[in-house]
Amino acid sequence: MIGARSYVALTTKGLEDIAAAELSELLGPGGDLRPGTKHVLFDTAASSETLHRLTTVDDVCELVAPPAEVSTADGLRDLLDRADLTGALGRIEALRTLDGTFSVTVTAARSRVGTSTQIGRIVADAIGARLGWQALTEARAPVDVRLFLDGRIALVGVRVFDGPLSDRPYRVVHRGGALRPTVAAAMIRLACPDGEPRQVWDPFCGSGTVLAEAVLAGHTGFGSDLDAEAVAASATNLATLAAPVELAVADAMDARTWRQHSTVDTVATNLPWGKQIALTQASTLYAQVGVGVAILAGRGGRACLLTTEPDRLAAAIRRVGQGLHLARRQLGLLGQTPTLLTVSPPGTR
Repeated sequence: MIGARSYVALTTKGLEDIAAAELSELLGPGGDLRPGTKHVLFDTAASSETLHRLTTVDDVCELVAPPAEVSTADGLRDLLDRADLTGALGRIEALRTLDGTFSVTVTAARSRVGTSTQIGRIVADAIGARLGWQALTEARAPVDVRLFLDGRIALVGVRVFDGPLSDRPYRVVHRGGALRPTVAAAMIRLACPDGEPRQVWDPFCGSGTVLAEAVLAGHTGFGSDLDAEAVAASATNLATLAAPVELAVADAMDARTWRQHSTVDTVATNLPWGKQIALTQASTLYAQVGVGVAILAGRGGRACLLTTEPDRLAAAIRRVGQGLHLARRQLGLLGQTPTLLTVSPPGTR
C-alpha cells in the first residue's frame, strides 16, 4: 500500500476482534490486520481524521519500531535506539505544537524486564538522550511515547492523538461505575450486528454511556435507572448530542418497567457489579432481567449484557426462554474479568 504506515490500535482485552472488524470497515480492503492481546496491528495510509472515527479503540499509536522480542533491559534499550522517531514526530508536529517535552506510557504484563515503573525509566532515559528533550512524569506531553510489553513481545509507538479515543466529549458529568465508552460502543455493535437502526433500551443507564454510543451509531435510545441522580446525569450528557432520548426513573427489578419498554427491540446494559455501586436484592435483579431478556429475544429482539455473574444470568434467561442463543466473551476491565453475554433469538448468532 503506497504511503502506508504501521500502527497499533489499543483496545480492551476480549474485544480485539470487534476492534479489528471496525478497522476493516473503516479502512476498506487491503489492510493487513493482525489482532493480538489488547491490540491490533495494522498498516494504512489513512489520515488521522479517518482514524479518529474509531469507536471501539482506546488509542492509536504510530509504530516507530517493528514488534520485537525483548526480555532484558539491554534488549529494550537496543530496541529504543533503533526506533525511527523522525517521521512520526514530523506527523505529530503537523497536528499539534511540540515543546521539547515528552511523556511515557507503559503497559506491561508478564515482563522479564522489570516493573512498569522501571520500564518507564528506561524508555524516558533512552528517548531523552536521543532527542535531548525533557521527560514529563506528572502530565502527558504533546509527544507521548507508548510502550506495550506483553511477555517478551514489545511494541513501541507514538500516540497519534492528544488524548485517548476513549475520552468522549459527551461525558460532561462523571459518575462512579461509569462504563468505558469504547466497551459501550462494542456492546452496541454486538447487540446490533446488522447496523440497521434499532430501538435500544438501557435499564441501568447510569450516566448514559451506552445510550450515547447507541445514538452515535444511529439508533434510538431509551434509558431508565432507579437513581434519579443517574438519570439527571444521563440527561445532561446526552443533551450534548442533540438527539432525543427518552429517559425515566424506573426500577429494572420491577416487571412493570419491562412491560413499559415492550416495544424496544434491543437491550444493552452494564449490570451493577457491586464494586463501585452497591448491589442489593441480587436474586430479584437477575431473575427479572432474565425474564425480561428472554421475552425480548423470544419475540425477535437482542440483548448485550455486561455482568460479573454470567452463569447466574444465563440460568435466569434459560429458565424462561427456550432455544435462545447465548454467547459469552470475557473482558479484562478495571482489574476484573466481567463477561459480555449476548442473547439472540433461536437460530441466530
